[in-house]
Amino acid sequence: MKSPKIRFKEFQNEWNSRILGDICEYKTSNLSNENIEKKGLYDLYDANGVIGKTNKNPQKENYITIIKDGSGVGRVRLLPKNSSFISTMCAFIGKNSTNFLYAVLQNFNFSSYINGATIPHIYFSDYKNAEIRIPNDIKEQEKIGEFFRKIDGILDLENSRFKKLENFKKTMLDKLFVKDGADEPQIRLGSFKGKWNSRILGDIFKERTERSAVGELLSVSILKGVTKFNELNRWDKSSQDKSNYKVVKKGDIAYNSMRMWQGASGLSKYDGIVSPAYTILEPCENTNSLFFSYMFKKDEMLYKFRIKSQGLTSDTWNLKYTNLKSIEVRIPSDIKEQEKIGEFFRKIDGILEFSQKKITKLENIKKYLLNKMFM
Repeated sequence: MKSPKIRFKEFQNEWNSRILGDICEYKTSNLSNENIEKKGLYDLYDANGVIGKTNKNPQKENYITIIKDGSGVGRVRLLPKNSSFISTMCAFIGKNSTNFLYAVLQNFNFSSYINGATIPHIYFSDYKNAEIRIPNDIKEQEKIGEFFRKIDGILDLENSRFKKLENFKKTMLDKLFVKDGADEPQIRLGSFKGKWNSRILGDIFKERTERSAVGELLSVSILKGVTKFNELNRWDKSSQDKSNYKVVKKGDIAYNSMRMWQGASGLSKYDGIVSPAYTILEPCENTNSLFFSYMFKKDEMLYKFRIKSQGLTSDTWNLKYTNLKSIEVRIPSDIKEQEKIGEFFRKIDGILEFSQKKITKLENIKKYLLNKMFM
């Protein structure tokens, strides 16, 4: 095969074999991490992208960077002109189209050139002679580069929307719940009024202590809350004897006793069983578990969970129900306000989930096209 499986129909010529070092100009930086203010650093270690700009040793045109050692080695990023990169990175300037070169490098298998057991590294000298195939027609290069630039623009827009919605959720978590020392939240939904009541968690939840080996195996994580284990695509390391496993019912809140202070809790939408390492909270009367599932993710609550956890180090901190039940919280006197707040955040999470699926789909489409439009 001397041309890719997918290409623009106006181009018919075969692609030529070249070495990577022939199609780009390689640069290094002597700018250290310490010499760049954080607010001015384009941080490739941040998976979410750019932090800011710096006027120290800026490049005069758009360029491509790759992390050459340490965390994130091999990660490629396109950065705009008038920005700088640090000494743990190297840069490439396209001799023809920078957008095309960026697409080439995203499709290039850097992993096969990474060395180092303790500190992984990758150097230009290791892969500069790697053979690649590219169109001889500069117009085809430019069209491919522009095509992927537009895809990246759509992805950037979707990621920006996702980030804004995440920030909005964080702001509303702060304003729709009562802060320590206050009697009412800053924002109320609907026409609810009046002070929130002070209660201890032991009056709101009791511990579910039922044990059973029968039921669907569930898991609890920081990001996903309570999920079915078979949906995680993980190897099942659970004990074959599950007679001591704990029963979870719909509407319960399950949490990892050793990671509650990090937010490893969630509302269960399922009936099932979990490892004995988890604690199960069964809601008492006039308790909306959805409301509390969001309250338990707030920074103020995570701090309370941390100081109530027992153990000498963070690796051994453990929050049992006997300590959790004495934690004091402020909640609405009207169960309907709890329900409204819980439903408000459930809808936000639904939009976030839809947005994340859209981003993942776009990323998969881009990956597929990179594979089919290059050789």
